[in-house]
Amino acid sequence: MSSVYISSTYGDLKEHRAAVAETLRRCDYNVDAMEKYAARDDRPKPACEADATNCDIYVGIFAWR
Repeated sequence: MSSVYISSTYGDLKEHRAAVAETLRRCDYNVDAMEKYAARDDRPKPACEADATNCDIYVGIFAWR
């Protein structure tokens, strides 16, 4: 199963992220995104970049921010 990392600003695109994640899961992709994170000691940007690098596919959702 391929893994997909979803990336976008959160506050303004929360519903869009959820819709994309649900659609990908129904298509049998393993979805990774910041919503799954527990509290971390490392900084958010490097952590997100590392997680995206470990996935097979990167999905960027870009809008107004």
